[in-house]
Amino acid sequence: MDTLYRAGTLCHISGWGKTEHGVSPNVLRKEKIPIMDHSKCRSLYKSDTITPHMLCAGYEEGGVDTCQGDSGGPLVCQVNGSYTVLGVVSWGNGCGEVDMPGVYTNVQKLYPWIVKQLKENT
Repeated sequence: MDTLYRAGTLCHISGWGKTEHGVSPNVLRKEKIPIMDHSKCRSLYKSDTITPHMLCAGYEEGGVDTCQGDSGGPLVCQVNGSYTVLGVVSWGNGCGEVDMPGVYTNVQKLYPWIVKQLKENT
């Protein structure tokens, strides 16, 4: 399966997670962040923690990220003119830290499993 995105693609994140001040917002927050090259992300985290079923997004200089309370939220990218959920907020090392992008479950890699679960459980 070819990938639906390229490193550098700007995608949308949104959520009710903590802000830079450590508080939960009163309104839904949204930002744009770039998809990061998988090998670059693995290098930054310096471990095998980043698996093929994950993707990373964020700026190397930090500042924009998902945070505690955003887990399970979408990473939405425009693909061939349509908006597609490419990732699900999973984890990160801090929030908006330099060289610590957010880590997302790669929906495309798990799509066959997701479809199977839906068929078996509906």
